[in-house]
Amino acid sequence: VRLKLKTLGYDVGPNEMSDIMDKVKALGARKKQVFDEDLEALVNEKMAAANDRIKLHGLDVRAGTHEKYPAKIELSVDGDVIKGEAVSTNGSIDAVFDALKDAIPHAAKLEAYQVNMVEPESGTEAQAEVHVRLAMNGRSVSAKIADPDSASAAATAYLVALNKFFGLGFVFATIAAALATL
Repeated sequence: VRLKLKTLGYDVGPNEMSDIMDKVKALGARKKQVFDEDLEALVNEKMAAANDRIKLHGLDVRAGTHEKYPAKIELSVDGDVIKGEAVSTNGSIDAVFDALKDAIPHAAKLEAYQVNMVEPESGTEAQAEVHVRLAMNGRSVSAKIADPDSASAAATAYLVALNKFFGLGFVFATIAAALATL
């Protein structure tokens, strides 16, 4: 994998390589073959998440053809756990985004949500590549994440975008208040 990453233009250190190998093994267990695009998506996700303060710890969402779509989410914020949940009548991804907003109330608005397939030539074993763009206080940020599970990719992309707002100096009072009580 290290050699393949070098041919793709990535030079990763031993700690990052260990993390990437864990993700490659997990992905390989879910898919029959891991493609170059999968490796690039894993490296880009690892690089994007390196300094994230908010991380996805767990996700449980109901999908299918239902009237209501419940979602529960567990986040790690600076190492502390924050939970959120929501029920949507507009689909499972809406429920995921609503659960995120329940865990971390914020004023960001969803401007774009797009799903693409990472490697269309692989048949049914595709990864969902999710692009999310959020806007708040006149600023827009976006994130793109790939994962075999589209709900996980959507949640992670949304969180990467929220983390970018942290990087721009935006502070979410509810997170600060929640962390102060721990």
